[in-house]
Amino acid sequence: PLLERLAEDERQGKIFAGHTRDLEGFLRTDFEKQNIKSFLSVSVFAHGHLWGTLAVNDCVDEREWTDEEEATLHIIALAIGDAVERSPSDAH
Repeated sequence: PLLERLAEDERQGKIFAGHTRDLEGFLRTDFEKQNIKSFLSVSVFAHGHLWGTLAVNDCVDEREWTDEEEATLHIIALAIGDAVERSPSDAH
């Protein structure tokens, strides 16, 4: 259920942020293996479709992401999507 919700949230461009301790199941196990304490993820769209995600993790401390950090990551995701759309390569 969590992955289904995350996939739907990504399609809607919602930000996925929080602390690993608040997750359950295999996602928590995976994040703990990577020593991720806090995470922030935004969707990257290109050609009107979800192309991927851009994530930043804090592996040192649990933290609350600021509005400025979320906005910055969102701007970077928009720039990546724009670059993909402008790419002459079919490999993207």
